[in-house]
Amino acid sequence: MKRQAQGSPREQPQLKRLQHGPGFARIVAAVEMEKGERWPTFRDRRGDWGRDVVLYLGRRRGGLRLRELAKPPVASTTQCADRVHRLGQRLAHDQKLRRVVNKLEAELFDDET
Repeated sequence: MKRQAQGSPREQPQLKRLQHGPGFARIVAAVEMEKGERWPTFRDRRGDWGRDVVLYLGRRRGGLRLRELAKPPVASTTQCADRVHRLGQRLAHDQKLRRVVNKLEAELFDDET
C-alpha cells in the first residue's frame, strides 16, 4: 500500500501516516541524550519538559497516534493530547526550550528527507 500511495504529504495529510518516522523509542533516546537522564527518571517528574517534548515530537513530527503515545504510565490519550497542545503553546514563548526542540527535530527528522 505504501508503494501505491503517491502525492504530496502537504496536499494529502493521510500520506504522513505512511511515512516512516523515527519511532517512539528513538525519540525517547534522543531526549534522554539531550537531558542526560534516563526516561524512567524524568517521565513521571512533575513540571519536567522531557516527557512533554517526547510526546510533542512523537505526535506532531513523528506521526504517532495518541494511543501509541499514551502507554502507561505516561498518560491517558486525553492527557497526552493536552500535554502536546500545552507544549506547543509554551514553545511560542520559551526560546531556550524552542532551541532544544529544534535541535532534536534536526537530529531525528532531517535525516529522513
